[in-house]
Amino acid sequence: MLNDRRFLLSRILALAVGLAAAPTTSTWAQGQWTQVGPASGLSSLGDSLVVECGRPPAPGVVWLTGNDRFATSTDRGSSWRFAAPAASLGAVQALAADRSTPRLLWAATVDGFFRTDDGGADNSYRLALEGEPPSEIITDPQNRWLFVTSLQRLLASSDGGRSWRLSYVTPDYTTLRSFVAQPRNTPPPVLYLSTFGSDSEFLRSTDGGTSWASIQSLPIPLAGVDPLVASAAAVFAALDGENAGIYRSTDRGESWQPVLGGQPSRRFQTSALALDLRTPGFVYAYGRLGSDNHRLWLSRDGGVFWKRLGSVGASALAIEPATATLYGRGGKVLSRSLDRGEHWSTVFVAPDTESSWAQLTIRRGDSAQRLLTVGFSVFRTDDAGASWRWISGSNPGSPPYPSSFTAVDVDPQDPQRLIGVGGPSGNSFAKLSTDGGATWKDLATRLSYAESLLRLGGKKLLVGGCGVARTTDNGLTWRETLPCSPFHSDLGRWTQKIEADPTHPGVVYALGFVAEIEEFPHGLLTDFPSFLWRSDDNGATWTKVARNLRALAVDSRDGRLLGARGRTLLASDDLGASWHQVATTPWPFDDLAIDPLRSDRVFALRGSGDFLCSANGGGRWDPLPRGGPPGEVGRLFIHPTEPSALYAASRWGVSRLPL
Repeated sequence: MLNDRRFLLSRILALAVGLAAAPTTSTWAQGQWTQVGPASGLSSLGDSLVVECGRPPAPGVVWLTGNDRFATSTDRGSSWRFAAPAASLGAVQALAADRSTPRLLWAATVDGFFRTDDGGADNSYRLALEGEPPSEIITDPQNRWLFVTSLQRLLASSDGGRSWRLSYVTPDYTTLRSFVAQPRNTPPPVLYLSTFGSDSEFLRSTDGGTSWASIQSLPIPLAGVDPLVASAAAVFAALDGENAGIYRSTDRGESWQPVLGGQPSRRFQTSALALDLRTPGFVYAYGRLGSDNHRLWLSRDGGVFWKRLGSVGASALAIEPATATLYGRGGKVLSRSLDRGEHWSTVFVAPDTESSWAQLTIRRGDSAQRLLTVGFSVFRTDDAGASWRWISGSNPGSPPYPSSFTAVDVDPQDPQRLIGVGGPSGNSFAKLSTDGGATWKDLATRLSYAESLLRLGGKKLLVGGCGVARTTDNGLTWRETLPCSPFHSDLGRWTQKIEADPTHPGVVYALGFVAEIEEFPHGLLTDFPSFLWRSDDNGATWTKVARNLRALAVDSRDGRLLGARGRTLLASDDLGASWHQVATTPWPFDDLAIDPLRSDRVFALRGSGDFLCSANGGGRWDPLPRGGPPGEVGRLFIHPTEPSALYAASRWGVSRLPL
């Protein structure tokens, strides 16, 4: 008896030590977290839009950058590949492509000036220049000149970035406003530089930046000249102020003529300028003429006559000269025109940062077809994530919220049939697409704060948000089966997880938190009272089976439930009717996931970004690598078609960890 007691005491002490001192590494993770498709780095497109010039062997290559991520397209924006630079690269301020070496990229970041020789594909970035962080990069494709500007400095290189010299420094209390290099047949290029501050100036250099002279022939406003563009034949400068407009010089700045606006009664406020260098005379301008709305304008004769094209957003313009493809960036939206600005299509919308948890849908029967819903935008891949194309989504700040999706389902019988739910208000919508997301039509029923979709099989789906709604006809009609507000009170049942039990047909669980919140919280509600609901008829009716669980997971092998309540890990073997304690955990958990291949392996989320794994059902926890999706992480899941990977979701994206 004494030996038995000693053995039991030793086992209790061993368990206590294991809980108190988890190892610093885990043998369960076989790699690092990688982001799936677009994520936080492209929550805004930044000020940089770079288009490869179209020379062989890579015509039509487009690069986008936002914060610290690159998006690359080789088919003029129809599909995108995403790459995240090394963490030390910092937020990208500007990006430029070397026009004679298509895969050579220059990146201006808050931490310095970097270069990569592989188009950003494998994160091989190296510091190319030290000193004050640069803000703009100008390349001269004819003569291999390279210029980098910062707030007060202009640096020049005539050997492709191997060596640099300081070309210009602004006086005190003055900063660089804009800069352009005008190519010519014999090097060096003619340079034009505008400053802004206590003594705004417009300067020119004809010797590659060795000496500078002030241009007196142009009325310089206090804010300086911005933007500037130049071809070999002409220079175009945009001025603000009383005589706002676009001015042109054909004699290297000796004289200037207004070509659009330029008069107090006909002011043109310029937001973007672009020249088609392979089609002489084609000039694009985006701005506002008089009291008109902002529009895009085109001149085919070097600025003599202008044609108003439309109201597409284009605070930045770029041209792919090989095919004259025109790109316009307005806020988070990138648009493309194949007919010189007459007609436009949206090719990318950067995810918003205030949406619900990002969701990854993998089509049953074909795991290569996937949908990523993040930040009210929907992206699709048909090659298991190698490339993604934007198919729908819009900025929720622009009513009537035509397609601000929070979740999308793909029909397992028809990959072109999609059901999307979303909307940032209590009048959320459901929409149907039968052409893979190209067009959408409204479905009959309004929903309450739709946030997540779960296909139960056949034509049955559930949508979770405030309460739960159900469809049995593949999304055509919906009925609320778990009311949003209990007893018509001001409280809401905020359903944060819906999970089906694959071992018990018809059994579904919904974990909801009860709180008085006017808008959908889009965040963890673990500090509020919660109820776990069970349905035995595919969501038609619900029964309350547990209270105050913070997290829930269903074992796909036998239907066993795991729940976290405070620092207690609970289990149920009878569909939630009764619960027993499994272990006392070192920390409260915010989400759980059970390995579908091994019931004793459990994954947990602690806080907003700490991931743990237990190989013995919860008795001991090992830390997993950090580095999941940025922002507050709210979801862990293992997709049944890919049990060898753990996924984590935040509002900003989804990350994948091989196991």
